[in-house]
Amino acid sequence: MIYRLCVRFIVLDMSKCAIVWCLIFAYSADSQSWDRKDDELCKVITRTNDDYTCKPIDQCPVVLRAAEDLSAYPKICRFRGRVPIVCCPTTRDVPGRNSTEMCREYYSLTTRGGGTIDSGGCRTNNRVRKSLLTIVGGTKAEEMEFPHMARFGEKIKNVEWACGGSLISDRYVLSAAHCSEIGKKTPVKWALLGDNDIGSNEGAADPKIREIVERILHPNYKPPSMYNDIGLYRLSTPVKFNQFILPVCLNSEEQLTTKQAIAIGWGRTSSAGQTSNVLMKVSLDFVEQNECNRSYSSSTNPNLKFGINPSNQICAGQMEGGKDTCQGDSGGPLQIVHPEFECMYIQVGITSFGKLCGEPNAPGVYTKVSNYVSWIDSIVWPTSS
Repeated sequence: MIYRLCVRFIVLDMSKCAIVWCLIFAYSADSQSWDRKDDELCKVITRTNDDYTCKPIDQCPVVLRAAEDLSAYPKICRFRGRVPIVCCPTTRDVPGRNSTEMCREYYSLTTRGGGTIDSGGCRTNNRVRKSLLTIVGGTKAEEMEFPHMARFGEKIKNVEWACGGSLISDRYVLSAAHCSEIGKKTPVKWALLGDNDIGSNEGAADPKIREIVERILHPNYKPPSMYNDIGLYRLSTPVKFNQFILPVCLNSEEQLTTKQAIAIGWGRTSSAGQTSNVLMKVSLDFVEQNECNRSYSSSTNPNLKFGINPSNQICAGQMEGGKDTCQGDSGGPLQIVHPEFECMYIQVGITSFGKLCGEPNAPGVYTKVSNYVSWIDSIVWPTSS
């Protein structure tokens, strides 16, 4: 049966004025899906039989865009007041522009890829390729070395910078889902881009600050559970790419051939230390699942019911201690040097959680990006209708 519905949304613009608009769209419902709860699996017939879960329509950008364009009829699980809970895809159905294609496009913008953006900041990459430099146990990142790095804050004046993130397009930053709130449930509000040293105005950098207007957390993120700790943060306006601001590539390969990766962040340089004003980098060894599970047993951590899940989590650090990410590094990227595109990086993980920073037998745990590329693509580069 087909119904029609008017849904009212309140959108805050940059001047904080409320705009109320009414979205009228057709929707379908059936007796099997009508009483389903939030995040319960629901069925939508597609040629690929992807998984769908019940989500509020304002948390499902793919369905919301289709409803706005009247290009598809959403399937309704139920209503919460006047808000429809819809069948939302957890993976993309029809491929559109994707992260692999966009990686090549970003590279083409740099001087090494034939474009005009200076990629001279990667001059340290030759050293990184030979022996990854040794944030705990780390060293200062070079200016322009990681132009995708972002930092989140809760307010614009007397800002408290907290989590990190990585720019993946001109409108989206990838970070941890738990970074959507800072401290006592204060929503993260601002993203800082293009600045290695937040304590200095020296240098050629031209930092940009953008308001975060939408926080899209993975539908299977269920705090306090530590699984699926990944989120997308939409910026108020696009950022212009330059040598200080350029997106990172995303890893889509299940298996990695390299044994090390680079973590970056402004976090503490020791468990009891202060956060750093300067972006730090550290090379970390990948740690096998069995070895990592000995550090994060489900019996000692109720928020890891199934232990470390190798399909969506990566462990990295040094088992003997000395190198690690730390408090304040959450949401930042774990990356490897791109084997083909000089001066580019591939993000393989998102800093999620850990124990004491840099201690023996306590590797950090990172959300595995490759498991979520389809979900990311469906939101950041959706199929044109």
